Amino acid sequence: MLSGLRLAFSRDQKDKVYIQHLMMQDRDQLAELMLDECGKHRGGRFYLCGPTWPEGPVQDAIEQSFQEARGMSKEESSGKVQELKE
Repeated sequence: MLSGLRLAFSRDQKDKVYIQHLMMQDRDQLAELMLDECGKHRGGRFYLCGPTWPEGPVQDAIEQSFQEARGMSKEESSGKVQELKE
């Protein structure tokens, strides 16, 4: 079941809007769908067209979402992203 869809066509508009900007706007929902209150994987999925695994600003946005919405430390959120990659 698809519960959310955000599109960022950064090259199709004058003001550049990238997916990481939209992810930060939706950080609470992203964390809620991916993690339960204890930070365990809830079963949500994240799909991104492009590279095999998001790096740089997109990975930072996922980690920051976990930090801000679930109170994780930088190390915890980074570890959680690594766990989800596997």
